Amino acid sequence: MVLDIWRVLMRCPMSIKALDWAMETPLKDPLAKLVLICIANHHNPSHGYAWPSVGHLCHITGASDATVRRKLKQLEELGLITRKHRAGRSTSYFLQFDTPVTQTVLSHRQDTPVTVTGITLKEPLNKNKGKTKVSDWTPSDADKQWAADNGADWQDILTSIKLWSKQNGDKAAYVDMSAFWQNWIRGDKSRKPASKQISVAKPDKHETSAKLMLARWETLTPSQKSDWYNRNPVIRAHIDRQNKSAEKV
Repeated sequence: MVLDIWRVLMRCPMSIKALDWAMETPLKDPLAKLVLICIANHHNPSHGYAWPSVGHLCHITGASDATVRRKLKQLEELGLITRKHRAGRSTSYFLQFDTPVTQTVLSHRQDTPVTVTGITLKEPLNKNKGKTKVSDWTPSDADKQWAADNGADWQDILTSIKLWSKQNGDKAAYVDMSAFWQNWIRGDKSRKPASKQISVAKPDKHETSAKLMLARWETLTPSQKSDWYNRNPVIRAHIDRQNKSAEKV
Protein backbone atom coordinates (compact mmCIF):
# COMPACT_ATOMS: atom_id res chain seq x y z
CA MET A 1 0.00 0.00 0.00
CA VAL A 2 2.82 2.39 0.87
CA LEU A 3 4.43 1.73 -2.52
CA ASP A 4 1.15 2.43 -4.32
CA ILE A 5 0.75 5.71 -2.43
CA TRP A 6 4.30 6.74 -3.34
CA ARG A 7 3.70 5.98 -7.02
CA VAL A 8 0.58 8.16 -7.00
CA LEU A 9 2.50 10.97 -5.29
CA MET A 10 5.30 10.89 -7.82
CA ARG A 11 2.87 11.27 -10.74
CA CYS A 12 1.52 14.54 -9.34
CA PRO A 13 2.98 18.02 -9.75
CA MET A 14 4.61 19.14 -6.55
CA SER A 15 6.60 21.77 -4.75
CA ILE A 16 9.80 20.41 -3.22
CA LYS A 17 9.79 23.15 -0.59
CA ALA A 18 6.18 22.39 0.43
CA LEU A 19 6.73 18.64 0.45
CA ASP A 20 9.88 18.93 2.53
CA TRP A 21 8.08 21.21 4.97
CA ALA A 22 5.19 18.78 5.33
CA MET A 23 7.48 15.81 5.97
CA GLU A 24 9.47 17.74 8.59
CA THR A 25 6.37 19.03 10.41
CA PRO A 26 5.99 17.11 13.72
CA LEU A 27 2.52 15.58 14.07
CA LYS A 28 1.40 12.93 16.53
CA ASP A 29 -1.40 11.74 14.23
CA PRO A 30 0.16 9.73 11.35
CA LEU A 31 -2.96 9.91 9.17
CA ALA A 32 -3.19 13.69 9.60
CA LYS A 33 0.42 13.95 8.57
CA LEU A 34 -0.20 11.78 5.49
CA VAL A 35 -3.06 14.08 4.47
CA LEU A 36 -0.76 17.08 4.93
CA ILE A 37 1.94 15.46 2.80
CA CYS A 38 -0.62 14.69 0.07
CA ILE A 39 -1.75 18.32 0.00
CA ALA A 40 1.86 19.55 -0.05
CA ASN A 41 2.59 17.20 -2.93
CA HIS A 42 -0.16 18.94 -4.94
CA HIS A 43 1.00 22.41 -3.99
CA ASN A 44 1.50 24.60 -7.05
CA PRO A 45 4.24 27.20 -6.46
CA SER A 46 2.91 29.39 -9.28
CA HIS A 47 -0.55 29.66 -7.74
CA GLY A 48 0.57 29.48 -4.12
CA TYR A 49 -1.92 26.81 -3.09
CA ALA A 50 -3.10 23.24 -3.74
CA TRP A 51 -6.57 22.03 -4.76
CA PRO A 52 -6.83 18.23 -4.51
CA SER A 53 -10.37 16.99 -4.05
CA VAL A 54 -11.42 15.16 -0.91
CA GLY A 55 -12.09 12.10 -3.03
CA HIS A 56 -8.55 12.18 -4.35
CA LEU A 57 -7.16 12.48 -0.82
CA CYS A 58 -9.28 9.48 0.18
CA HIS A 59 -7.88 7.52 -2.76
CA ILE A 60 -4.26 8.29 -1.79
CA THR A 61 -4.59 7.80 1.98
CA GLY A 62 -7.06 4.91 1.89
CA ALA A 63 -9.18 6.67 4.52
CA SER A 64 -12.92 7.33 4.38
CA ASP A 65 -14.46 10.64 3.34
CA ALA A 66 -15.45 11.48 6.92
CA THR A 67 -11.99 10.66 8.24
CA VAL A 68 -10.23 12.82 5.64
CA ARG A 69 -12.54 15.77 6.41
CA ARG A 70 -11.86 15.34 10.11
CA LYS A 71 -8.10 15.41 9.51
CA LEU A 72 -8.42 18.50 7.32
CA LYS A 73 -10.27 20.27 10.12
CA GLN A 74 -7.56 19.18 12.55
CA LEU A 75 -4.80 20.54 10.31
CA GLU A 76 -6.66 23.83 9.94
CA GLU A 77 -7.10 24.13 13.72
CA LEU A 78 -3.36 23.59 14.12
CA GLY A 79 -2.71 26.47 11.76
CA LEU A 80 -0.90 24.28 9.23
CA ILE A 81 -3.39 24.85 6.41
CA THR A 82 -6.01 27.42 5.48
CA ARG A 83 -9.01 26.30 3.44
CA LYS A 84 -10.86 28.42 0.91
CA HIS A 85 -14.08 26.88 -0.35
CA ARG A 86 -14.94 27.47 -4.00
CA ALA A 87 -18.43 26.97 -5.37
CA GLY A 88 -18.59 24.10 -7.83
CA ARG A 89 -14.87 23.46 -7.56
CA SER A 90 -12.52 21.68 -5.18
CA THR A 91 -11.35 23.52 -2.08
CA SER A 92 -8.12 25.50 -2.20
CA TYR A 93 -5.54 24.69 0.49
CA PHE A 94 -2.97 27.28 1.51
CA LEU A 95 0.02 25.84 3.36
CA GLN A 96 1.60 27.87 6.12
CA PHE A 97 5.22 26.92 5.47
CA ASP A 98 6.26 30.47 4.59
CA THR A 99 5.64 31.68 8.15
CA PRO A 100 6.55 29.98 11.46
CA VAL A 101 3.63 28.15 13.05
CA THR A 102 3.35 28.01 16.85
CA GLN A 103 0.40 26.01 18.11
CA THR A 104 -0.46 23.91 21.15
CA VAL A 105 -1.48 20.36 20.33
CA LEU A 106 -2.98 17.88 22.75
CA SER A 107 -1.05 14.62 22.90
CA HIS A 108 -3.04 11.49 22.03
CA ARG A 109 -1.49 9.60 24.94
CA GLN A 110 -1.99 12.20 27.66
CA ASP A 111 -3.42 15.65 28.23
CA THR A 112 0.02 17.26 28.29
CA PRO A 113 0.27 20.14 25.76
CA VAL A 114 2.81 19.60 22.99
CA THR A 115 4.21 22.78 21.45
CA VAL A 116 4.89 22.85 17.70
CA THR A 117 7.49 25.54 17.08
CA GLY A 118 8.50 27.27 13.86
CA ILE A 119 9.37 24.97 10.97
CA THR A 120 12.60 25.59 9.08
CA LEU A 121 14.04 23.60 6.21
CA LYS A 122 17.22 21.70 6.93
CA GLU A 123 20.46 23.06 5.54
CA PRO A 124 22.14 20.91 2.89
CA LEU A 125 24.49 18.34 4.34
CA ASN A 126 28.10 19.46 4.07
CA LYS A 127 30.03 16.30 3.23
CA ASN A 128 33.38 18.10 3.51
CA LYS A 129 32.80 19.42 7.02
CA GLY A 130 36.00 19.09 9.02
CA LYS A 131 38.01 18.19 5.93
CA THR A 132 40.63 20.07 3.91
CA LYS A 133 40.34 20.22 0.14
CA VAL A 134 43.36 18.93 -1.72
CA SER A 135 43.29 21.93 -4.06
CA ASP A 136 43.59 24.35 -1.10
CA TRP A 137 46.30 22.49 0.83
CA THR A 138 50.01 23.29 1.04
CA PRO A 139 52.52 20.90 2.66
CA SER A 140 54.18 22.01 5.88
CA ASP A 141 57.93 21.92 6.52
CA ALA A 142 57.46 18.57 8.26
CA ASP A 143 55.65 17.20 5.21
CA LYS A 144 58.44 18.43 2.92
CA GLN A 145 61.07 16.84 5.15
CA TRP A 146 59.15 13.55 5.18
CA ALA A 147 59.18 13.57 1.40
CA ALA A 148 62.94 14.22 1.32
CA ASP A 149 63.60 11.44 3.83
CA ASN A 150 61.76 9.06 1.51
CA GLY A 151 63.68 10.09 -1.58
CA ALA A 152 60.91 12.20 -3.12
CA ASP A 153 60.93 15.74 -4.50
CA TRP A 154 58.12 17.47 -2.61
CA GLN A 155 57.51 19.96 -5.43
CA ASP A 156 57.06 17.17 -7.99
CA ILE A 157 54.77 15.30 -5.61
CA LEU A 158 52.68 18.42 -4.95
CA THR A 159 52.37 19.11 -8.69
CA SER A 160 51.18 15.54 -9.30
CA ILE A 161 48.60 15.79 -6.51
CA LYS A 162 47.26 19.14 -7.73
CA LEU A 163 46.93 17.83 -11.29
CA TRP A 164 45.13 14.73 -10.03
CA SER A 165 42.75 16.88 -7.98
CA LYS A 166 42.06 19.18 -10.92
CA GLN A 167 41.44 16.20 -13.18
CA ASN A 168 38.74 15.03 -10.77
CA GLY A 169 37.04 18.41 -10.42
CA ASP A 170 38.88 19.60 -7.30
CA LYS A 171 36.34 17.78 -5.11
CA ALA A 172 38.72 15.60 -3.09
CA ALA A 173 38.99 16.49 0.61
CA TYR A 174 40.50 14.66 3.57
CA VAL A 175 40.51 14.98 7.34
CA ASP A 176 44.28 14.39 7.63
CA MET A 177 46.11 15.78 4.62
CA SER A 178 49.53 14.80 6.03
CA ALA A 179 48.43 11.16 6.07
CA PHE A 180 47.19 11.53 2.49
CA TRP A 181 50.54 13.11 1.54
CA GLN A 182 52.55 10.26 3.02
CA ASN A 183 50.30 7.62 1.48
CA TRP A 184 50.65 9.28 -1.93
CA ILE A 185 54.47 9.26 -1.68
CA ARG A 186 54.47 5.59 -0.64
CA GLY A 187 52.29 4.74 -3.62
CA ASP A 188 54.47 6.82 -5.92
CA LYS A 189 57.55 4.87 -4.83
CA SER A 190 55.81 1.55 -5.41
CA ARG A 191 54.80 2.61 -8.93
CA LYS A 192 58.36 3.42 -9.99
CA PRO A 193 60.16 0.68 -11.98
CA ALA A 194 62.68 -1.37 -10.05
CA SER A 195 66.37 -0.75 -10.73
CA LYS A 196 67.94 -3.03 -13.32
CA GLN A 197 69.93 -5.89 -11.94
CA ILE A 198 73.07 -7.30 -13.60
CA SER A 199 72.23 -10.75 -14.84
CA VAL A 200 74.78 -13.49 -14.39
CA ALA A 201 74.81 -16.07 -17.15
CA LYS A 202 73.80 -19.48 -15.92
CA PRO A 203 75.86 -22.48 -17.07
CA ASP A 204 74.40 -24.39 -19.97
CA LYS A 205 72.66 -27.54 -18.80
CA HIS A 206 74.03 -29.61 -21.67
CA GLU A 207 77.54 -28.32 -21.02
CA THR A 208 77.31 -29.22 -17.33
CA SER A 209 75.97 -32.66 -18.16
CA ALA A 210 78.80 -33.32 -20.63
CA LYS A 211 81.45 -32.37 -18.06
CA LEU A 212 79.92 -34.72 -15.52
CA MET A 213 79.86 -37.57 -18.01
CA LEU A 214 83.50 -36.98 -19.00
CA ALA A 215 84.52 -36.95 -15.35
CA ARG A 216 82.67 -40.23 -14.87
CA TRP A 217 84.32 -41.61 -18.02
CA GLU A 218 87.68 -41.64 -16.36
CA THR A 219 86.43 -43.98 -13.61
CA LEU A 220 84.95 -46.61 -15.93
CA THR A 221 86.42 -50.00 -16.79
CA PRO A 222 87.34 -50.70 -20.42
CA SER A 223 84.15 -52.73 -21.00
CA GLN A 224 82.03 -49.96 -19.50
CA LYS A 225 83.80 -47.37 -21.64
CA SER A 226 83.03 -49.41 -24.73
CA ASP A 227 79.37 -49.60 -23.79
CA TRP A 228 79.19 -45.85 -23.09
CA TYR A 229 80.97 -45.05 -26.33
CA ASN A 230 78.37 -46.96 -28.36
CA ARG A 231 75.35 -45.59 -26.53
CA ASN A 232 76.28 -41.97 -25.70
CA PRO A 233 76.80 -39.54 -28.60
CA VAL A 234 78.36 -36.91 -26.32
CA ILE A 235 81.04 -39.29 -25.11
CA ARG A 236 81.58 -40.62 -28.60
CA ALA A 237 82.08 -37.12 -30.06
CA HIS A 238 84.51 -36.24 -27.28
CA ILE A 239 86.57 -39.42 -27.69
CA ASP A 240 86.65 -38.96 -31.47
CA ARG A 241 87.98 -35.42 -31.04
CA GLN A 242 90.68 -36.66 -28.67
CA ASN A 243 91.71 -39.39 -31.11
CA LYS A 244 91.95 -36.94 -34.01
CA SER A 245 94.05 -34.59 -31.95
CA ALA A 246 96.38 -37.43 -31.01
CA GLU A 247 96.76 -38.49 -34.64
CA LYS A 248 97.80 -34.95 -35.63
CA VAL A 249 100.45 -34.92 -32.99
